[in-house]
Amino acid sequence: MQLQCSFFPIREAQLNAQIEYATVNPGIPVKVGSAMITPILPSHPVLNFGYRIDCDGQSIFFTGDYEPRLNIYALEDEEYASKQGYGHGTYDSAIKLATEAKAKKLFCTHHENHP
Repeated sequence: MQLQCSFFPIREAQLNAQIEYATVNPGIPVKVGSAMITPILPSHPVLNFGYRIDCDGQSIFFTGDYEPRLNIYALEDEEYASKQGYGHGTYDSAIKLATEAKAKKLFCTHHENHP
């Protein structure tokens, strides 16, 4: 479903790759090659997974969207106030979450497709 044209800019056939699909469940790790991938359900208005990937003694966590359950920045960020409930957070909330998780690096990306 994620690779439908309404969600993704190219068709699956254009990827020129062998794709296998697996059903994942929150908190239940899946082994892919030498990596162990654990799906996590972040706070988001539609089903959205984050993934912790452990491989060769290192780990990384990826999530496309995450909105803090309690957003203390709602009144301080004029743009965010109109987007609350979309499943997005702020730079400050991402930094706070990464600090609490003792992450060594934080990369922020975003693609907005809301009207």
